[in-house]
Amino acid sequence: MKKKALCILLVLIIGLAQIMPAYAATISELKQQLAETQNQLNAINGQAAGLEGKKDAVEEEIDELDGTLVELMSSIALLEEEIENKKEEIVQVQEELEDAIKREETQYEAMKKRIKFMYEKGNSTYAQLLFESKSISDMMNKADYIEKLYAYDRKLLLQYQETRQEVADLKEALEEEKSALEAEEFELKEEEAALEEALEAKRAEAENFEVQIAQIRQSAAAYKALIKQQTAQIKQLEAEEAARKAKEEAERKAREEAERKKKNENKGSSEKNTATTPSKSAGTASARYFR
Repeated sequence: MKKKALCILLVLIIGLAQIMPAYAATISELKQQLAETQNQLNAINGQAAGLEGKKDAVEEEIDELDGTLVELMSSIALLEEEIENKKEEIVQVQEELEDAIKREETQYEAMKKRIKFMYEKGNSTYAQLLFESKSISDMMNKADYIEKLYAYDRKLLLQYQETRQEVADLKEALEEEKSALEAEEFELKEEEAALEEALEAKRAEAENFEVQIAQIRQSAAAYKALIKQQTAQIKQLEAEEAARKAKEEAERKAREEAERKKKNENKGSSEKNTATTPSKSAGTASARYFR
């Protein structure tokens, strides 16, 4: 819409320039039109300066948004690297968890077999083992051995269970950290998308200002051409006026000189006539006397 209005303005300026010689009959009219054109040019230049200021402000905003976007993209890259590291840690912990589960299951199976053996054989095997002892000391040692074996199985099984739980807890913590990092990454990417959208809008705004400034400069160029034409017409009319006045002055001086010469000639003729008139009178008197 603005572009169409500026095009119409340019057409009007060009049309005005074409009809100016026919319309402006006097220097005063041309000087008035020149002043109006200069005022319009000043107004156009003011608009251009205002648009330049707005464009500069938008470009500063673009620079700030660019800087923020670069920082944001750097943060996203670091987060992605951290997420990959967490994934690797989770894979490693998963392997450790699977190994701990296998050891626990192995120990549990061994303990279960020993318990099953002792249960199936009953107390006779335990008693037989004690009765076959060669001495009280040997019997006590064997009884202590059996208790220690059972206690060792229990302790080892508990250790494996604790290890498995620790590894499972570690895996869960790593999964939570990974989820938190992914959530942060998602938020940063949303912010990145919003920044890119804002940047596109600001770039479009800056381009719009560029277009308006270019159109105004075209109008200013047309006004300058019109001012040049009007100034040339004024100078031409002033020169013609000066030539006319000089001609009139020369003609006036010529008339005055002609009148002065004529007066001088008339004066000389009158004096000559006055000088010849007395001589004729004297001759007539003498003639009368001699008669």
